[in-house]
Amino acid sequence: YTPSSGRVQVRVAVTDVGPRLEIHDSGPGIALEERVAVLQRFRRASADTSGYGLGLSIVRRIAELHGATFELSDSCLGVGLCAAVQFPKQALASSRATTPVSRRD
Repeated sequence: YTPSSGRVQVRVAVTDVGPRLEIHDSGPGIALEERVAVLQRFRRASADTSGYGLGLSIVRRIAELHGATFELSDSCLGVGLCAAVQFPKQALASSRATTPVSRRD
């Protein structure tokens, strides 16, 4: 929902509780009273919003499957969307233990 002239920023940080992925955009944002609804499948922020109402519910579900939490922040209210995926600390340890797989053609 960010217009073509807008911005989308993605940041990754390692916090005390684990890795955190933050997304900030300059789109229309989501009103506080619509936050619960848009995290459910097939629910959109308003009737005039395009799309199927699946994106945020899919992101939340994928985060949960990885033991993470997904949250929408109030800090961008009126200036876009701020969302974050907070992974548990053990996600960082397991990603460091992963060995790259070599590919054979």
